[in-house]
Amino acid sequence: MRAHGLPLRFVDVHDVPGAAEEIAERRLTAILVAPENSPEELADELESRGLRIPADVSMLLLGQPLHPRHRGRNWSGFVVPREEMGARALVLLSRIVDQEPEAPRTPEGRMPNAPALDEDDYHQMLDCPDVDGESFAAAPTTADTPEGTIRDHA
Repeated sequence: MRAHGLPLRFVDVHDVPGAAEEIAERRLTAILVAPENSPEELADELESRGLRIPADVSMLLLGQPLHPRHRGRNWSGFVVPREEMGARALVLLSRIVDQEPEAPRTPEGRMPNAPALDEDDYHQMLDCPDVDGESFAAAPTTADTPEGTIRDHA
């Protein structure tokens, strides 16, 4: 992100009102939020401070909510294919177990001459499709600073 001139800031979202206050004070225009970190409540807190989602602050979710709020927001971000990830994890686990030495176990149920595992088995990529949603918009053209857009000088 720095290579593109975008500032990086960490905001602790476990205290939702405190996080909203910090986002407002820093005049952040976009935030990435994990779905387990109360995105609906954070958006509500930001809006209670007069910030509009997405006109003032874009919110992108790193995966979609596990338990979406009834009539909640249509989040922008991406979808994590949790079922496929779990299925692949189970297959990998069974292959790891097949690699274990047979003693002191009995060979029943083991795969004879199990194929060796390599790095690609341990590090698999999954397609996480984008979700357009309604919580992402172009950043305001200038921030309330004399120099315009806030830049990260770290």
